[in-house]
Amino acid sequence: MLARNPDALQRTGGDCDDSGRRANAELIPERFQVICGVEGPPTLAIEIFSPSTALADRTRKRALYARHGVPYLWLVDPDARDVEAHVLRAGAHVVEARVSGPQPVDLPPFTGLGLVPSSLWPEPLPLRSGGRSPLAP
Repeated sequence: MLARNPDALQRTGGDCDDSGRRANAELIPERFQVICGVEGPPTLAIEIFSPSTALADRTRKRALYARHGVPYLWLVDPDARDVEAHVLRAGAHVVEARVSGPQPVDLPPFTGLGLVPSSLWPEPLPLRSGGRSPLAP
C-alpha cells in the first residue's frame, strides 16, 4: 500500500490490518505511522546486462531470483540486442522465449504486450567522413 502521508514510514512484515496499517496504529501519531508494504517476491525481475555484470546477472542473480520464488525473469542483452524471458519451473528459471527484431511479441507474464524488441535500442549514429563518430570533436 502506498503511503498517502509523505512523512509515514514504509516497511514490510509485521502485523497489518486490512487497511494496510500496523496494529496499534492509534498509539502512534499519524505522521509517524508505519504503512505495511508489499510482501513476497516480485512477479517479474528484469536485469539489463552490462559488460561488468552480464556473468553475475546470468548465473548468480538468476539463481538468487529462483531461490526467492520470482516467477518471471527477463534478461536484456544490449550487445546482442535481445531479450530472454525466463519462467520459474521446478525451482529453476528456464528460457521460455528469446526475442529480437522489429516484430511485436508477448513475453510472460504479459499477454497483449506487443513489445517491439528493436525499439529498445537506439539507432546507430551514422559515421562522419573518415569513419569518425558524429559525437567526436
